[in-house]
Amino acid sequence: MIANLIFQKLKKSTPSVSLTELTALNSGDSSLESHIFTGNIDWVSVLKVKHSKLSQEEINFCDLEVQQLCDMVNDFSINTENDDLSPEVWSFLKEKGFFALNIKKEFGGKEFTPYGISQIVSQISTKSIVTAITVMVPNSLGPAELLQHYGTEEQKKRYLPKLADGSDIPCFALTSPESGSDATSILDEGVICYGEFNGEEILGMRLSWDKRYITLAPVATLIGLAFKAKDPDNLIGDKKDLGITCALIPSDLPGVYNNKRHSPCGLMFMNGPTTGQSVFIPLDFIIGGQEYIGKGWMMLVDCLSAGRGVSLPALGAATNQVAYKTSLQYSQLRKQFGTEVFNFQGIKEPLFEIATNNLITESFRKLVLTALNSGVSPTILTAMAKYHITESSRESISHAMDIHAGKSIQCGVDNYLHFLHRGSPIAITVEGANILTRSLMIFGQGSVRCHPYLLAEFMSLNDPDPVQGLKSFKKIFRKHVVYSAKKYVTSIKRNYICRNRAIKKHKLSNFMIEIDRLSAGYAFIADLLLLTTGGDVKREEHLSARLGDYLSYLTLSVSLIIDYQNNKENSQLLKLYELSLLKLLNKINKTAVELELNCNQKLLSAYIASFLRVKRKTLSSLTDKNKDQMLRTLTGNEQSLTNLVHMDSDHECGISTVHLAHAAKQDVKGLYKRITEEISNGELPSEVPMTVAIRMAKDKDALNEEEAQKLQHAEKLLRKTISVQAFIIQDKEEA
Repeated sequence: MIANLIFQKLKKSTPSVSLTELTALNSGDSSLESHIFTGNIDWVSVLKVKHSKLSQEEINFCDLEVQQLCDMVNDFSINTENDDLSPEVWSFLKEKGFFALNIKKEFGGKEFTPYGISQIVSQISTKSIVTAITVMVPNSLGPAELLQHYGTEEQKKRYLPKLADGSDIPCFALTSPESGSDATSILDEGVICYGEFNGEEILGMRLSWDKRYITLAPVATLIGLAFKAKDPDNLIGDKKDLGITCALIPSDLPGVYNNKRHSPCGLMFMNGPTTGQSVFIPLDFIIGGQEYIGKGWMMLVDCLSAGRGVSLPALGAATNQVAYKTSLQYSQLRKQFGTEVFNFQGIKEPLFEIATNNLITESFRKLVLTALNSGVSPTILTAMAKYHITESSRESISHAMDIHAGKSIQCGVDNYLHFLHRGSPIAITVEGANILTRSLMIFGQGSVRCHPYLLAEFMSLNDPDPVQGLKSFKKIFRKHVVYSAKKYVTSIKRNYICRNRAIKKHKLSNFMIEIDRLSAGYAFIADLLLLTTGGDVKREEHLSARLGDYLSYLTLSVSLIIDYQNNKENSQLLKLYELSLLKLLNKINKTAVELELNCNQKLLSAYIASFLRVKRKTLSSLTDKNKDQMLRTLTGNEQSLTNLVHMDSDHECGISTVHLAHAAKQDVKGLYKRITEEISNGELPSEVPMTVAIRMAKDKDALNEEEAQKLQHAEKLLRKTISVQAFIIQDKEEA
């Protein structure tokens, strides 16, 4: 009886699940997030996870071709002088296979792993974000990826070799003026009809489209296109509306226009609109052939769920590492009020955020790529990666700009932050806007993918036969109630007893015990909220966003523990791992407070407070003193946390200069101390520049010739590090 009433109530309130939504819900695989969602973290298995490694071929490519490419490019000249990559760089990208990283070797590609591609894109991003985006797009969602998964053998042989050697430049056109994140609402159409192609009358499709924001569109020779296919005359079947379809369109066909470009945040990578007016194509231009007409959404969702974990997280990781390395080193070089700015508490606060952001996101990026390397497509994990890594990189680059102050706002060849700062909103926006990802996808799709019964309940509620739907619902609902009861009991137990005593021996055991407890509580509370909210959960975006945040922070915490397990030989970083975990637990606690404050049911609010709040004792170590002590341990360890950052071979770029200046200063620290003591004792004047003080100290025999040269070299590098570019005013130069 109760099940009948609940079924009727939910059937009225639950919005129908469209075919496109159902396709999205069923796409991809579940992974670690599923175990956390259901409160079943298997720590024994978690601690055995080994991160993927680069193959020797990928290492060689990074060491040679990527290094050469980075030495060739400079974002300042690309964005302010040339408005494009140079012809030499375009040729290099094609010749060296940068557009074929994900194409199989049998078609002339590199066939690199997702981890390898991510490393390559990340390294390039640290030198030139424009070049990185240019490389990233052909190796993400696009013609090559779709062809390898769904193309006919003839299509693979025809297109992939040309894409591999750069004869064809691809783009993929999905976004329309009327449809951004809501890709299923596209208005672009292809109508099945007869037409002329290469002088013959054939059955094909006549297309019209209007797309925008398409990266590489202005230079693309092969356009991947998503549109709605229609067959009004029933030429290929009895359906008139066939659904979203993907096709390959040569850009030189009559009616195709891609001769304009956008300027995304002033970054001059090739991005622009493409339009088609009554373009006729044969049916074999449909990716996968005629049998794949109407299956485009399934193809896109499957490929995007994997690609979302590679490209944009790679840009985010690069931004975090550049922000971390340069801010840590620059703050120890730059002096104000007689001391390094690193010593100011106001500087240490953003430095802490940058350092922990860098470790958290890099550990998560590696975990997601390890999953992708194994052949799975973890939809929710990749959505989390895209959202949290790009958001943290935006935060980190803003903090880095603050720490660098005046140097960061003056454009020039030595400003290594400016274009990364400009690019951060782009990463936030594309491949699914972050607001949408947070508000709807992570929990909305994640709950259906991770919960053992939710999808089946949705299906029964949407069954066109109400009798059969009720019968199915009753059967599933009974199991759901038992599941909820078990989660409640487990939550009670975990609040007082550690389920797995083996983890108590681990150096991070206190965090693992707390994560275990919170995961169990989340499994119960999330399920309870789903039951009480019913069909309105799809509309409750505040609730969905917060539950998604909670699940994400738990998942990020577990990824940190996995990363520590893979990196535990570096014992000096233990404090950084501990404080990074505390930072995440603090975010978890804040999210729990927000859930509690916005809950209208007293009993449920009490459950949230009991099961989802982090224990005060756990957070007690997140003090300013501990943060400051941790930051002091990072000098000398930054290389292991910034391995993606490119250093120019001639050491002329801004990042290389900071690195060399920092190393030189560390090398002569004792000599600087000697000069300072001479000044304090009155032996040297305090008001003269350091270069003059060094010369005077040498004249007084306080320094020998070699020591003075070392100090002068360090000062020269320091001067170069803090300098900014100034431009000649042409009229005054002529005068």
